[in-house]
Amino acid sequence: MRGFQRITLGLFLVAVLAGFVFQMGCDDIQNEIVGALGETQYSQAQIDRGRYLAMELSLCWECHTPFGPTGLDTSRLFAGGREFIPGVLSTPNLTPDPETGIGNYTDQQIFKAITQGIGHYDDDSPEGEPLFAIMPYYQFANMTPEDVMSIIAFLRKGVEPIVNEVPERAPFIIPPQPSKLLDYSSLPGDDDDPGKYLTSAAGVCIECHTQRLEGGDPGALNPDLYFAGGEEFPIPGLSVRSANLTSHPDTGIGNWSREEVVTALRKGQNSEGIPLCPPMPQFRGLTDGDVNDIVNFIRNLPPIDNFVEPCAIIEGPPPPPQ
Repeated sequence: MRGFQRITLGLFLVAVLAGFVFQMGCDDIQNEIVGALGETQYSQAQIDRGRYLAMELSLCWECHTPFGPTGLDTSRLFAGGREFIPGVLSTPNLTPDPETGIGNYTDQQIFKAITQGIGHYDDDSPEGEPLFAIMPYYQFANMTPEDVMSIIAFLRKGVEPIVNEVPERAPFIIPPQPSKLLDYSSLPGDDDDPGKYLTSAAGVCIECHTQRLEGGDPGALNPDLYFAGGEEFPIPGLSVRSANLTSHPDTGIGNWSREEVVTALRKGQNSEGIPLCPPMPQFRGLTDGDVNDIVNFIRNLPPIDNFVEPCAIIEGPPPPPQ
């Protein structure tokens, strides 16, 4: 859900032929996954797991819920319409409404949107279109198939259908192919570390706390700066960049205590009770086990010396409610 300020024509110069080859390979893999797990049959355990992921860890609801007068309108969860680029790009309706949501999508189509960045299926685009990489599918591609199917189960059976016609994307914002998917084994940490999975696959820590490469692709994370912060968030009235989460003692959080990291994660506050800059959320609903794994992983990230300017108020209209 981030990196969207880097909209440049460079995004559209990616080779269409390469995208076609990429899509053919991904289709073969994804057909096997959905075929093996089945379609339309969901257990309560799947729905509950999907609720936890979409609401507490992956935070799908925060991007796909529209704003009301005082903040996100929780009476319209997943109804879409939140503008990321005013008049150009809004998040889609993920409720099971058949007309304005994803009620007529197949499980395979939803799976492909989450993990490959192909969505917006309609009569004009029966094979779907590439999603703009505000949606971090390039990271969610590393989620287990079971977790992806759990999110689908929750969206199908745990979310109320809401009629909300979201404006179509401006044509120039449609990329010729999806962003390159993150290679999980190349990311910091051991592949079997649950903290790595929670921060770099199912959770969005790495996505927010890593700067993008130059060139216009909002899905292209800088591999030299994983978790080192500095990604800019264009919030009206504020100058905000994500914090350096590495263990560097001067520019990162190497001198933070375990309790301070837990407080930041759970409450969105520093040790003095001062709220952290938006859009840092409060992960209040995470299990103690997941918090423990995330904190252990973050506190052991290799140090990267990357100074990040603290957030500051700037002239202009007040920021929207968070």
